[in-house]
Amino acid sequence: MPAALVGLALASGAADAGFRDMGRDYAVGIALCLVGSFSYAIVTLLAKAAQGVGSYAFAAWQCGVGALLLAPWPWLQGWPAWGAAWGWLVGLAVLHTGLAYVLMYAGMARLPTVRIAALQFVYPGAAVLVDWLVYGRALTPWQGLGMAVMAAALWASKPSAAHRQTEAGKIACRHPAASP
Repeated sequence: MPAALVGLALASGAADAGFRDMGRDYAVGIALCLVGSFSYAIVTLLAKAAQGVGSYAFAAWQCGVGALLLAPWPWLQGWPAWGAAWGWLVGLAVLHTGLAYVLMYAGMARLPTVRIAALQFVYPGAAVLVDWLVYGRALTPWQGLGMAVMAAALWASKPSAAHRQTEAGKIACRHPAASP
């Protein structure tokens, strides 16, 4: 995973601008990404440690904490106008947050921690690709190299066929009714 981390650093664009030349907003964005990554690591460890807690409960707790932390925002920045904006907010809350977290926590319960860590590099990689494909932001050679390094590291972390059979056997032993 160190290679994927190096790839992430290159894909962020920090190597192109240099830390002295990047603007304040860019530096704040990188700092917030680091805080988010640390938070994700903590949540992953909590999800793995609490075996008896279901994915719905974890998602409800995470959404509840997020709602409390973000509650002051509308009073400071203003509420969205009534109409379509609220429909988009509900969709964002239910589909992109609630459902995504339920699926994510269900997967965390079944995957080894190392595999979860590897899959976390998919999010920033997808963000850089969307920035390039949808918004037309040109990637620098360093960012392209970073994306390639992340992709190679993810590919290399893919479990072998023998490992998948061993894991399937472990699951069948723990849940005999689920085996064919």
